[in-house]
Amino acid sequence: MSIDNITQVTLWIHVPLVTAWIGLVMFDLYAMLAPGLEAAQRARLLTWSRPFVVVAIPIIIATGIWQTIHNPLGDLNSFSALTALREKTSYGSMLFWKHGFVIATFALTIYARFFLAPRLILATDAFSLEGIGTVGLQRSILWVSLANAAMCLGALMLATRMIWLLH
Repeated sequence: MSIDNITQVTLWIHVPLVTAWIGLVMFDLYAMLAPGLEAAQRARLLTWSRPFVVVAIPIIIATGIWQTIHNPLGDLNSFSALTALREKTSYGSMLFWKHGFVIATFALTIYARFFLAPRLILATDAFSLEGIGTVGLQRSILWVSLANAAMCLGALMLATRMIWLLH
């Protein structure tokens, strides 16, 4: 199998996973903003997708690294070549910043799903009353979810700009 064929397969994997990822981030906002849900329900809506997150992150990273190494401007065989791509081309600069947004969305998703949402479930179980000890956690999850959506939007805008630069 040629490098180009492998790159095509990585795109077929990467693009749907990233699309699902963005949908998941939008779902987080829906879970936090939908009227009529109790705090525990909101938290469970966030935690149900943890297995997907655990599987998706390494696959998105692996396919993204492959596509970075075998990018449309030429193959990269060293960190100095990657640095040169970033410093000498707009495409490389956009790629660098997009990677920052992607790392941020991974971190924010992990924080919301694996740290804040379980704490919200525990708080609702411990107090068994809506509102006591949960308002601050819900607000934190909402702000993390909004920041996460902004990171996804930034990554999408940069990816769009990268594609535009190729045409």
